[in-house]
Amino acid sequence: MDSSLIVDSLVKSLEARLSFRDSAYTTNLANVKAQMAAQGLFNSGRRGIIFGESFRKEALERADTIIEQLRLARLSLSPDGIVQGESMMRSKVIDFFGRNLSAAAYKAEVGGHLIPIQGNMQQQALVNSFVSIVEESKAAAMTIVDSLITEIVVAARSAHAENDRQKPNYTNNFYAPVSGFAQGGSTIGSIAQENSSFTAEELADAISGIVVELLPQLEGDTKAKEKIEELGKTVDELKKGRTPFAKITRALNGLVTIENIAVNAPVALSKIQQLAHSLGI
Repeated sequence: MDSSLIVDSLVKSLEARLSFRDSAYTTNLANVKAQMAAQGLFNSGRRGIIFGESFRKEALERADTIIEQLRLARLSLSPDGIVQGESMMRSKVIDFFGRNLSAAAYKAEVGGHLIPIQGNMQQQALVNSFVSIVEESKAAAMTIVDSLITEIVVAARSAHAENDRQKPNYTNNFYAPVSGFAQGGSTIGSIAQENSSFTAEELADAISGIVVELLPQLEGDTKAKEKIEELGKTVDELKKGRTPFAKITRALNGLVTIENIAVNAPVALSKIQQLAHSLGI
């Protein structure tokens, strides 16, 4: 089938899936407005923030919906089709998602009475706080989807390799068994492992850097703080020469599932993913 037809069909399925969210989202915005009005807060300075946070939650949930559909689509598309249609798939999916998020933001803008009023400085302050959250949330949600597309394409390129010489050959330093990374058998040509070059002290330094960066940004998130502290406790063991690989794995896997990290600490999330990759997790 022609790549453009495949991608157009994919975008239509994404559009259909996200359309189911509109009714519940509109109801949620109406409930937020009613609750603020009942508490006498609708005209307060927090209106822009509260409606912005409602949009943030919706944007990330829509990103999850798209990711789920893309993973399903990957199973039905040939690696050849994914590789050939990469550019088109990325541009059309991201363009669609951007427009969909803009429409969702407009619903919050209208529901929260956050339309700019010329000369009204108080209204402009509310609008500015709302727009700031919306732009940040849109960027985070679209980055998450774009990263998933990259993951799908990389996997397709590996599966599409015609012989062992065309398969990617990885030379990296792992602090874990090769089996922890080489999953899937035929998708990876070879791996060169050099455990000795990634010392416990180096691993402790990498973890310490992530912990120091995350704690100030996620201090109010109890779940995130627990996982960060769990990861931080492994540093002492590493400095004593022990390698608590199971604890590190559990903590890193837990951190990558916390949506606040993707939104509030994307740089730290990238470091977590890189460390997990290096450890073969």
